[in-house]
Amino acid sequence: MPTRRFLFASLTVLAAIGCGRADPRTFGQGGGGGTTPIRGAFGNTEIALGDAHTCSRSVYGDVTCWGDNTSDQLGTASTARSTTPIAVTLPARARDIAAGGSHTCAVLEDERVFCWGRNDNAEVASPAGPPVSLPQEVPLPKGQVLALSLGGAHTCVLVRDMASDSTLYCWGRNAEGQVGTGTPETPIVAPQQIALHVREVSAGVDFSVGIFKVFKPDGESDAKLAGWGTNNSGQLGFQGPPSSTPVPSDVLGLSHVAAGPGLHACALFDGQGSTPGVYCWGDNIAGELGRGTAGSPAVPGPVTVLPTGVTAIAPGYRFTCALAGGSVLCWGQNDSGQLGNGTLMPTLMPATTPTLTDARAIAAGIKHACAVVSDTDIECWGDNSSGELGDGTTTSRPTPASVALPK
Repeated sequence: MPTRRFLFASLTVLAAIGCGRADPRTFGQGGGGGTTPIRGAFGNTEIALGDAHTCSRSVYGDVTCWGDNTSDQLGTASTARSTTPIAVTLPARARDIAAGGSHTCAVLEDERVFCWGRNDNAEVASPAGPPVSLPQEVPLPKGQVLALSLGGAHTCVLVRDMASDSTLYCWGRNAEGQVGTGTPETPIVAPQQIALHVREVSAGVDFSVGIFKVFKPDGESDAKLAGWGTNNSGQLGFQGPPSSTPVPSDVLGLSHVAAGPGLHACALFDGQGSTPGVYCWGDNIAGELGRGTAGSPAVPGPVTVLPTGVTAIAPGYRFTCALAGGSVLCWGQNDSGQLGNGTLMPTLMPATTPTLTDARAIAAGIKHACAVVSDTDIECWGDNSSGELGDGTTTSRPTPASVALPK
């Protein structure tokens, strides 16, 4: 299959959020839940959330996972779920992790990428078929892996390689064009080169978004939001038909972008072309865009009543969380306590998670969320029917509870 290439100039990779993963390292901080919703690591810990499973990485490069395991997403050669963290065996220490709907990947210190879990759409870069129970290497070009983002059933990475200083490769489910090859088809088994000089990428359920630098006729360039895949709720950042190739929008000034396991996405804006702050767009059926209303999908617009200094944003499924100065604020659907405020009542405006005052990273899944609160402590809240909170139970919790991490 011919590879479509899109040329964009380079910007420094500041962060990458995918389905459910959080990375404060890059902020100096996406997936799960079907989208990788966030990239994450602070000091000693990194977290990544899938639909109903959660993983962490220690400062020593050890990876542990817990929760749902019906598709071998815990990487343990067993489909038994686990309500507490269990070790994933990798051939070398990990320096990054990410979780998708029901698959998981890790970047090793030697720059190899290993994936495991659900594979009926070749999301772990193996011929489509049954789940891959143990980590296996992804055949990527040699280079430095800059970012890793997992969607519902597709995967994307940014690699500094011979092609460019930040080359985008994607693979997996492509029925909606979310891989970006130009021709919707499924599955895409081998990593495909999608674009050059890409600053950031975040994979959603059946769509992807990124920050690309687009050249103008006069030789100057703009860093713009780009999206590809399904667009039934405007999740690509514009109202219009779906696209099987990256389409740059007119949205400028992004410093970070995050897709989640739902049909919306969010970004941090630095003020170029827009007022600084957090902007969200796409589906708004439960008020997940944080504008004080619920209903029709919307184009990018600011989240209201957020404090200044937001450093991370984590879209979940019909809810969203943000991190500002150690505090976690969430809004949207709350039927499983995923807002972490002690109730099951939804909210259309950002509301503080009261017990978290020193959070360092956040990540969101389908109906649960987690925060890194210290070098040795992760707290999670929301749905726990598969043990995804990691506290040794299957009891859902509307307030944060500590994960039983190995000592």
